[in-house]
Amino acid sequence: MSKKTTKTKAPKVTKAAGKAKAKASPEATTQAAEATPTTDELTSAAAPEVPTQPAGLQIKKDAKGRFWAVAKDSGQPHRAKSLVLYRGLARAVRRESAAAVAHWWGVGPATVNKWRRALNVPRWNEGDLRLKVANGKVNLAAVDAMHAKARDPVRRAKIAAAKLGKPRPPEVIEALRRANLGKKLSAETRAKMSAAAKRRVARGIRPPLTGNAWSAAEDKLVRTLPVAAVAKRIGRTYDAVASRRWRLRVATRA
Repeated sequence: MSKKTTKTKAPKVTKAAGKAKAKASPEATTQAAEATPTTDELTSAAAPEVPTQPAGLQIKKDAKGRFWAVAKDSGQPHRAKSLVLYRGLARAVRRESAAAVAHWWGVGPATVNKWRRALNVPRWNEGDLRLKVANGKVNLAAVDAMHAKARDPVRRAKIAAAKLGKPRPPEVIEALRRANLGKKLSAETRAKMSAAAKRRVARGIRPPLTGNAWSAAEDKLVRTLPVAAVAKRIGRTYDAVASRRWRLRVATRA
């Protein structure tokens, strides 16, 4: 089989169809059969019944109306062949879903993607959208059941109980922080967060940024000694002791 590059004429569909380069191998059948014509020219009913045969290839049509590019006889017992992207196949690639084309034309997804790129087909064409809608209607009951199970209060209570007292991984905390950064929480959400924080405090669990809880002995020192003396004695900052005095409604003393 010759590997030389020769100049061949593209299918004479319109005046805009000029000369195109094609390799004499079945792997280049898309370029050889439709080198420069547009998608409309390839799928138009006015296109030639059989595409122009490029050098080194024979274009044959089977009983199903499919065009095949077959390498000319080179003395090899098995000659490679490949489908030609032309007329009916081009229309199917342009309009139908990738799964349908792969099934009915007996090719793989990679071949369909190659054809779509050659025809500038968008990622979601009308066939893909129809298939997506049909699948959604078929699986609607399953989706509803999945959502109902996810919202089941008994199931959610079990998950919460299993996670109770277990610290979250740092990456999860960071992801939650980024997700909620800059968001304005509703009054209902704030009320739920406040109630949850109170329940944690009642169980002796304090948020990590709040520091250690004030003991009764420390509060007694705060009420009787100056701020600086209390801070030095209990190991807290001056501002922390002053803030505690303000919460206990004690007059500030230097």
